This record gives sequence, structure tokens and C-alpha cells, in this order.
Amino acid sequence: MPENAAARTGAQDRTQNRIQDRTSNRPQPGVVLFYTLPAALLSVRETCRRFEADLIGAGFEAAPAGRVALVCAEALNNVVEHGQHAEGAGELRLEFSSGRRCRLRIADRGSPVPASVFRKPAPPVIEGKVGLPEGGFGLSIIHSLSDEVRYMRRGQENVLDIVLAP
Repeated sequence: MPENAAARTGAQDRTQNRIQDRTSNRPQPGVVLFYTLPAALLSVRETCRRFEADLIGAGFEAAPAGRVALVCAEALNNVVEHGQHAEGAGELRLEFSSGRRCRLRIADRGSPVPASVFRKPAPPVIEGKVGLPEGGFGLSIIHSLSDEVRYMRRGQENVLDIVLAP
């Protein structure tokens, strides 16, 4: 069984064990999901789709699940696009837990990142309606949808913690 499939199966088992009432549209406290993925954009896309489906399966309504998955996708994409990995080299870990608030934790073993990189950016300036820039919105999206964004270096790992309302 591929490692991602094993991670997903384990996450589903843990999620299903913690969900008491699957008929409710409210997420149950204590939902915990774990994923391990290669540092590659295609892996990020596949993992985020699976993550959103797992959130819905755990009782999240579609809109909150989509919001959490969007924040996750933007953060993982930034790690892959701007991290010190060659595409597909290295591994990312994603952990999610819910309670009164949701917590995303993304970790990798890339080079240290200046903490200032994750500060809330000024809103991007958009002039006119034609020719919108392709990039540069990720951190703004993450900060606008999250309550807290914290980066720390722990040993040999970069750890990004994102806290948001369910």
C-alpha cells in the first residue's frame, strides 16, 4: 500500500473512531487527520482534495471544509513553490485537529525560513480589471481566513501553525 494511502486509511480510521453522530452536520471535537506527501504541486492538489473530502466525512459542512482546505492548499503550495526543495524532493507533513478552533500544522525539513516571511502582508494592489497577476495572493488569503499564523524552527524542521475557526 502506498504511504499516502496508508496515511489516509489511518486518518480515516482515527476520524471514524472519534465521530459519534455521523448524522449531524457539525464537526465533532477531536477530529484528527494526518497526511504525508512529497513536496510536489500535484501531490498538494491531490492531498487537499482528499483532505476536504475527509473533513466533510468527519461532519464539516461544505463551506467551512472548503475554507479550511483553501488555507491548507495555499500554505502547502507556498512551501513547495518557495521552499528549499527541488520539485518532488523532500516530504511534507500535514496535521489537522479540531476543537473549539481548527489547527493546521505543516512541517518540512527544508532550510530555515526567516519568520518575517509569514507576517501578514499588505493587501495586493490591483489596478484595473484586466491583467490580474497570477501569484502573490497566497499569504493574504491565508491571513484573511485564519485567526493565527505562526512559523517556528524546531530542530531540523520548519513548522507552520495556522489556527482558524471551524
